[in-house]
Amino acid sequence: EDGIRDRDVTGVQTCALPISGASSIDLSWTRNSEDDLAAYSIFRAVDDGPFQSIATGLTIPAFTDTRVEAGKRYRYVVSATDMAGNESQRSAEAAARIE
Repeated sequence: EDGIRDRDVTGVQTCALPISGASSIDLSWTRNSEDDLAAYSIFRAVDDGPFQSIATGLTIPAFTDTRVEAGKRYRYVVSATDMAGNESQRSAEAAARIE
């Protein structure tokens, strides 16, 4: 570790889209501008539950969550990790409800 925390992830947005009778939630965020960015991680909470990791090692600032169910509210936060293993603070929360 280099002891330097990554810049925080910003601009997280969600969009719920119906796909072939199923539903998914698309997330996107502002790309981290640091040269030593290694990956992004996605954390999700269902309704008022705790956040749990659902994806790690992402190298692009987008993710599609296909493991969603109608009638539930999904909340997401994103973090960035640099090559030395330093993780940023988690982003502001973004939420979507599947109807």
